[in-house]
Amino acid sequence: MTNTYAISGTLCTPLGGAKNASHVQLLIHGIAFDSSYWDFAASEEYSYVSAAADAGYTTFRYDRLGTGLSEKPADAYKCVFTVVGDLSCRVLSLL
Repeated sequence: MTNTYAISGTLCTPLGGAKNASHVQLLIHGIAFDSSYWDFAASEEYSYVSAAADAGYTTFRYDRLGTGLSEKPADAYKCVFTVVGDLSCRVLSLL
């Protein structure tokens, strides 16, 4: 795959500083969801991101290619299933 696509992601750090600044939890949503799965806006009670920050952990969540605010390729089915593993590894290398 030689195309370039825009991926939307959010890094959340605890207000009081992270317990371990060299660690970031990578949050990847499943099929039929986007990254809001991890930070459900309707209720603080259902936000993993808020719970992790309260416990002192930094998180990074992103919308997989073709979902949420990330770019939606014209041939999404073929493209998404080709790059899923590569994309996760690339995101990890940037953290």
